[in-house]
Amino acid sequence: VALGAIFPTQTKGAGHPVQGLETLQTVVQSLTVPVVAIGGITLANLKSVLECKPAAIAVITALSKAPNVLQA
Repeated sequence: VALGAIFPTQTKGAGHPVQGLETLQTVVQSLTVPVVAIGGITLANLKSVLECKPAAIAVITALSKAPNVLQA
């Protein structure tokens, strides 16, 4: 299950609902299938997302807008 946007994101556009960390944690704990966190995830907020224990994290803007994609 892909859940997002976790944080505001440029990729989804204006008006896309933000789910937040509390919802992410609730969904991860409630489901028996893997949950992928997506939306607005950056190095600055990565630790808080990881603490919710999603199966995976999808990152788009933080990589595509990085000056050096390989380093990011």
